[in-house]
Amino acid sequence: KKEYAERVRDVLLRAAEVYPGYSVKFRSTVYKNPREGHYMAGKFHSWKFSDSGIISSLMLAYTLTYNSGVYSDADKVAIENGLAREFLWLMTAYPPSADYCSNAVPAHYNAAAICAAVLGDHDAMQWVLQSLPDFLKTYYRRDGFWHEATPSYANMANGPLNYLAATLHGYSDAADYRGKDRYDNIDIIALLPQLGQVLNCMAVGVLPTGCLPAVNDSAYQARQNVMPLDQIALLRPTESNKRLAAYFARRYPVPWERDSLFSRAADADPNEPRPEILNRSRILPGGGWAIWRCASSAPITTPPWRNTTACWSRKAKF
Repeated sequence: KKEYAERVRDVLLRAAEVYPGYSVKFRSTVYKNPREGHYMAGKFHSWKFSDSGIISSLMLAYTLTYNSGVYSDADKVAIENGLAREFLWLMTAYPPSADYCSNAVPAHYNAAAICAAVLGDHDAMQWVLQSLPDFLKTYYRRDGFWHEATPSYANMANGPLNYLAATLHGYSDAADYRGKDRYDNIDIIALLPQLGQVLNCMAVGVLPTGCLPAVNDSAYQARQNVMPLDQIALLRPTESNKRLAAYFARRYPVPWERDSLFSRAADADPNEPRPEILNRSRILPGGGWAIWRCASSAPITTPPWRNTTACWSRKAKF
């Protein structure tokens, strides 16, 4: 309905009006600009991780309503200058990985990429793509596991990568950019094969409860999110990827991922049976996990203790 797009427009215009006037700050210190300040400094809050999360949500709302007819040319200029360009001014003062918290970095990549895509800004997109391969190589194991082998921390890092993959896949620079290094119709999984592994590597370690092993973690009952599985099923629609996404969507849904329905493969089977890959014992080197599953013909509605699963992480047994 158009009325919802109008509300989105109003929120975006107000945010674009006030965001440039917010100070650049880290903890109790305010800086004149990000290049003279602390590399963690933000504008919405005193850590730029908040800027990355909020701006990516605002710009996603902008892209979803862009063609709704509610924006004047002046509205578009105000939003793109006051939000996208202002954020890039803050963020590109330092490399994407300039953050104490390594699992916050994917949020910076994601927000910068969506701003660059909205603006058709080749230099900003290059800022993302030049260092992204090294970041994945440094902080992810070869099989896609986050370097801390920690489900909840991995989910914090992997969540923005799901949206980043969606932004980068198919991206082309603006038509008037003629540089030899222009980007045209990026195939993000061909460019970064490891990203595909990141999106679904933990799923094969899920316990019968739907939770991931609480390894080296400050939280328990971390779950495999459905959206990354849907994303990789769209980017690489193999039978295995599609079946895994459809099964998790049916068996282990979470309320905050209902928007994943809009990106789910049209031929996904809502009654997908348990994939065979979840019935086999597995060794997952990147996570340091060994998953032992007993053979069982019990239906998936059987209480989890009937489908026995044990997990070892290095020398600790769960």
